[in-house]
Amino acid sequence: MKINISKELKTPGLAVAHHLESAMDGFGYLGREMVFASPITLDVECLYDGSAIAVKGKLATAFNTECARCGKKLTDPIFVGLEERFVCDADDNSEYFHFKGEELDLSRMILSSILLNVNCYHLCGEDCKGLCPVCGCDLNISQCSCDVGLVKEKPNNQLAMLHTLLNDDKEV
Repeated sequence: MKINISKELKTPGLAVAHHLESAMDGFGYLGREMVFASPITLDVECLYDGSAIAVKGKLATAFNTECARCGKKLTDPIFVGLEERFVCDADDNSEYFHFKGEELDLSRMILSSILLNVNCYHLCGEDCKGLCPVCGCDLNISQCSCDVGLVKEKPNNQLAMLHTLLNDDKEV
């Protein structure tokens, strides 16, 4: 997403409002595919203070995802407040974003803001019961007859012996 900032550069101190809406391609993040369910809507004000462009506003979009407990497909909305500075010809190690000429490319700012604010996992509801660890039945729809207690009593991993250390009242 790019905006023309020629008006801001000619009149320092004047805040100019911009409304942008654009579809964005999905991307991979932490082993999952992030697919946008709606276009990205951006409402920002840009202000040139003589040395940098201050961008302040709001971003809204939504992702198609699935519940971390039961796997049900759902849409997760994201609303992010933005407040960044863009410096002319800043180097890549700078804490600010950079711009050249009369065009401000907001793509990196948008992507970093989304990644910093996206939920690590999504739930279809706070009371989601998830799937049975034995048969895989969706426990929100029906109750299975599996004995889930058996699965908890007999852990099948190499670190199971460490669990016995916590049962004794001895110092380790």
